[in-house]
Amino acid sequence: MRSAFVLAALAACPPAAANTVFHSWMVAPPVVQAGETFTVEVWLSMEATDFDPEGTFFGWATLSVEFGGDTGLIESATRAYGHVFDVGDVSDTGIWDILPWQPGHPVNWNIDYENPIHMFSFDIQLQTNMFGAVAFEYAASSVYDAVHFGWYLNEETWHEGSVNTLETPDNYYQAEGVSVRVIPGPASCALLALAGVAVRRRR
Repeated sequence: MRSAFVLAALAACPPAAANTVFHSWMVAPPVVQAGETFTVEVWLSMEATDFDPEGTFFGWATLSVEFGGDTGLIESATRAYGHVFDVGDVSDTGIWDILPWQPGHPVNWNIDYENPIHMFSFDIQLQTNMFGAVAFEYAASSVYDAVHFGWYLNEETWHEGSVNTLETPDNYYQAEGVSVRVIPGPASCALLALAGVAVRRRR
């Protein structure tokens, strides 16, 4: 099993000395029905205090997504898709070593300048007739043994200038996972109701 750490709760505000703040979070429906497939989106924003972010753009990240909660509810997961170079390896415990990336050369690539930017998504298929809650958390990639974000400063000299979270203590990041509650679907509710009727009749 790969070793990976789940990020502990981070402070609500970055240190006063932080020049660049990366904020990443996951978006998913709060409640889904057993047997359904749903999508988890992973977003990233960048704020800077010592330069104008106009014209800058998302460059890269290295991370994994670890499954938590009632992981037995998860039947399958897709690999990451979106702004990704390496889609990650899917296992029963998570999607490991995802490499979101946006090549910076403006001649050969269509650059997405959005900030916040939707880095990638993955889909989760749930087991039928199983209920509870599943969670998704940021975890380290084996590339840096850390969650890591980077941002290009200029499209003309993108290969020469960037900011990233390995340049501490001037840069800082926050990462927020997400949890999803799984409830019975209509078929499960009908079976539960019939079971209740049968019990009452036996009495």
